[in-house]
Amino acid sequence: MPDIIHRMRTEKRVAVVMPAKNETKSLGEGRLLERILEEIPDGYVPKIYVCASNATPDFMEFVDDVTTQDDRVDLIDLGAPDPRGLAYAYLHGLNHAVSNGADMVIEMDANGAHDPGYIPEFIERMSKDEDSAVFASRFSDKGGINQYPLQRKLISQTGTFLANITLGLETGWVDDMTSGYEAFNSSVLKDVFKTYPIENWISVERGPGHFYQTEMRTLVIWRKHSFELLPIVWGTDRMEEPVTLPAKTVIKALTSLMILRSKKGKILRT
Repeated sequence: MPDIIHRMRTEKRVAVVMPAKNETKSLGEGRLLERILEEIPDGYVPKIYVCASNATPDFMEFVDDVTTQDDRVDLIDLGAPDPRGLAYAYLHGLNHAVSNGADMVIEMDANGAHDPGYIPEFIERMSKDEDSAVFASRFSDKGGINQYPLQRKLISQTGTFLANITLGLETGWVDDMTSGYEAFNSSVLKDVFKTYPIENWISVERGPGHFYQTEMRTLVIWRKHSFELLPIVWGTDRMEEPVTLPAKTVIKALTSLMILRSKKGKILRT
């Protein structure tokens, strides 16, 4: 009995958050949920939160079946139609995980683009510093991209460069602002959400949805939490088709950069 009590006190809870709406192929046929659970090392308590926003009925039925069979997977149903969009789904999921006792939270896409094989390294790096975050990077040395249009790659790299300069991140340069694969110790997320409530996020108020990644990484740096970059190869043979990026989305993202910069003083003073 003492050994069991000791393990209960020392085992850390690792939550994986993934917004989704119609990724039955990658989660089911691609075995993504199973592979995530397999990659979380022994000694950690796993939990997967599938944040369903504007999900199809077939997908909801699929996730309901999974959660019935495996209590390590939970469904967060944000409804349909849900006008709050992608950013809210991610942020709500991250906050929900921390509020429900997660010690570490990993965020990843549900379409199969992010390889679960990196999860042990995320956990190992976070374990070195309990007030840290780890950001995956496609553009670091040893990073890379599969199945990604050249135009989208150039947009991502250009946007990352402009974000670092515009937001004054020269001392904490992040060479990939939008990889969508990142991990946080709970103390980091608690501080971020206390300082900057979800309803105030630019990506939630006006979009574009993917801009929440730039907001999050910037807030971690501005709030002086430590972080590391983890090189990854983005895209796998199990992934679904990548989403195109319209020109108006790029323009909106640049405008959102300027708005975020204007909030820096207030965020630093809080």
